[in-house]
Amino acid sequence: MRDRRDSTPNPESLDETAGFRETFLHRFTERKDREALERFAALLFAYWGEFQGHMPDQQESVLRAEFRAALADLEYLAIFLREVVGFAPEAASIDPEDLPLATKALEVADKLGDCATGLADMLRRHKNNPV
Repeated sequence: MRDRRDSTPNPESLDETAGFRETFLHRFTERKDREALERFAALLFAYWGEFQGHMPDQQESVLRAEFRAALADLEYLAIFLREVVGFAPEAASIDPEDLPLATKALEVADKLGDCATGLADMLRRHKNNPV
């Protein structure tokens, strides 16, 4: 299992390890508990891999479905950062030494929101017009 401090995903195993968001897993402070959840996610991925041919067809292309999933994750992360920090870090109960980090997190949340808006616009524009 990779170290939680290493935030760089491994592209070869991205699907296999993405069963639970890190924003959820960080709450499990016992390493064995996090590892159990990661193993469970890998099991779900393996199950999906075995049976994907038996699942109903998607209503849209795989690429479009994956973009929609990425859009949902971008929106989630933007909201997550805003809620963790609060909308006004100086008014929240944030340690003074963490205030610069909190302020930067809100800037990142805004950029993630902009990325999500751009991806949503792209999906909307190309809904009936293949690129």
